[in-house]
Amino acid sequence: MKRSATVSSFLVILFLVLVLYQPAGAAPAASRGPIKIGALLPMTGALLHEGPQVKRGIELALEHNGNVVAGRKIELIIEDDGTDPTAALDKARKLVERDGVSIVIAPQASNVANAVQPYLTEKKIVSLKSRQFPLPLTKKFPYLFVAEGTHRQTTSAMGDYAYNVLKYKTVSTMMADFIAGKDIMGGFTDRFKELGGTVVQEQPFPVTTMDFSSYLTNVKTADALAAWTGGPGGANLAKQHVEYGLSKKMPLITPFLSGILNEDVIPSIGDIVLGIAGTSSYSSTIDNPLNKKVVADYRKKYNQKPGDSGIVGGYVNTQVIIEALKATGGDTDPEKLKAAILKLNIQTPAGPLRFSPDRLGIVNIYICKIAKVDGEYAWQVVQTYRDVQPR
Repeated sequence: MKRSATVSSFLVILFLVLVLYQPAGAAPAASRGPIKIGALLPMTGALLHEGPQVKRGIELALEHNGNVVAGRKIELIIEDDGTDPTAALDKARKLVERDGVSIVIAPQASNVANAVQPYLTEKKIVSLKSRQFPLPLTKKFPYLFVAEGTHRQTTSAMGDYAYNVLKYKTVSTMMADFIAGKDIMGGFTDRFKELGGTVVQEQPFPVTTMDFSSYLTNVKTADALAAWTGGPGGANLAKQHVEYGLSKKMPLITPFLSGILNEDVIPSIGDIVLGIAGTSSYSSTIDNPLNKKVVADYRKKYNQKPGDSGIVGGYVNTQVIIEALKATGGDTDPEKLKAAILKLNIQTPAGPLRFSPDRLGIVNIYICKIAKVDGEYAWQVVQTYRDVQPR
């Protein structure tokens, strides 16, 4: 009886050792399950045309990597932020607290991101904003990375190009009156004025504006009209610029092609936009092997060219996540992920990418003109500013 009790005690101890003991460095079994990535995308609301593109870009990048990294399956969970700060915060809580995501590809709109980021910071969730974000705001959120950098970083190149290449000395401006709109125009005008150019007029307008007639009839004469708006208003602005006879007096340029004249919108406007120049951090015409593959695969899968939102906002951010997870061996610890991302130096469809200490992308910026390439409307790259630093 005594011997039986001793054997039983030994077996219990052995069982506990086998169950509880793990060699140093071994990952808990639960951590080898799927890696959950959340995406807050504008599938409805003011930026509803961009959300589906970002979704496709994410899915294509995951497909290119077999939906697996470091031996772990990747599970993508998408929520519609509605381009609404309050709704987006609720969806962010759902992704983190109910779905258990480790990483979030965060909103397009800057005002939405500004509402969501304090919560993601509190929860130490590494997030990647799917478009540009201001430098001062990025600094506030230590787990936020912005692969496209800042709007000012992107659009300052157009200020340089307008003054030094197009030889414009004066511009009149019109822009959507919100965080991104001010930064987009501000990067352009700051650089233009630094070089000696003059801004003769500034006309901000509500972000929901669709009819620009009152602003166009009030424009002061200059060498060019520099304008930007996001969403469906861009097509109307371009059309009304011609309808009101301004195209004969001063050409239309834009600090940022995305939003105002997306490649998928141009066919609905027609040849009147040919020759309009602006900046972008991506174009389907960029000549590098990965971009050629991405464009071909995107066409095959979705029967259309990829837009910049889908590739930079979706594909590139997913590339960053995958490469960081490879470096950590699939470990989603936020501090390890942060360190891994900061060390990245990768080739993307948009060109080389690495991050500044402030977690903003150092990237190529492209001056593009709207042209017909192989019978299709496209953003044709005419000049490249390389390794542009955040500003």
